[in-house]
Amino acid sequence: MFKRTVLFLSLLIISGQLWAHGLEVDVTYKAPVVILKAIYNDHEAIAGAKTLIHPPDYAENIYQSGITDINGLFSFIPDAPGKWIVEIDDESGHKIKETVAVDASFFAEQTTQSQEQKTSADNTNELNAAPCRLPVYIKLILGFLIIYALTITLYYKKRAVRK
Repeated sequence: MFKRTVLFLSLLIISGQLWAHGLEVDVTYKAPVVILKAIYNDHEAIAGAKTLIHPPDYAENIYQSGITDINGLFSFIPDAPGKWIVEIDDESGHKIKETVAVDASFFAEQTTQSQEQKTSADNTNELNAAPCRLPVYIKLILGFLIIYALTITLYYKKRAVRK
């Protein structure tokens, strides 16, 4: 009974790690632009996710809409300080509604940023850097190997007990 419980729990843990993921939004402020990066919890970029931007104090209005690019990036230029509402939907069951706070100092930085355009090229390269992650097929193979190893181990232990 104990062996079956261990096998069942290991299967649950492995399958949960392989398929479970949520949606996150990384926000980068580069005056005059706010850059959003839509990613899953495993840092996989979400390409083609439907994105809606709602202005402060007018949550029912849509300020800007579109889809994320292949790297999961979406940017907008706020025209007023406040709490902007961002909705991102990958249209496969994952959706997030996030509040992005833009304060008055962001607009003051806009003039400083325009004087330092040389560094903007370095910043975009930093945003496009892909995080280190394993592809799903590698995770599947590792999961099956772990299950196989556990099965073989339990089989031989059970066989050794019978002798």
